[in-house]
Amino acid sequence: AERGIDTSGFQARQVTNALLDEAELVLTMTLRQRSWIAEDDPAVVNRAFTMKEFARLAARAPADDAKSARALVQWAGANRAVHPAASDATDDILDPYGHETGAYTTAFNEILAACGAIGAELSKRDKLRGKAPANPFADFTL
Repeated sequence: AERGIDTSGFQARQVTNALLDEAELVLTMTLRQRSWIAEDDPAVVNRAFTMKEFARLAARAPADDAKSARALVQWAGANRAVHPAASDATDDILDPYGHETGAYTTAFNEILAACGAIGAELSKRDKLRGKAPANPFADFTL
């Protein structure tokens, strides 16, 4: 609310195999969550990333290899091992649940930075389902 973000229409939902099957990009907060999803549905492994991991990989993708958002996701999945994080903790956004307000602020800022970086990379490319609009997340299935 302090940042002017209206969350009144937001509704959490459980991850299901049907949602994962539809998603062309799956973003998690932690490597543990990413692993849990991949264990449950191995077909999603090359399109599942932590937010920070995908932001880091997307920034490294050569423009020629990742001209579309779909190609960027494929490039990131294929090159994850080539461009590893400095440590596992580097790609995690720690869950603030049960912690003081500062932990929520830290998590929010990390999510905001990762989404900003991802949005910047996606806005340079055709989106997953056609030509990219001004809002690269419009009609984007997560």
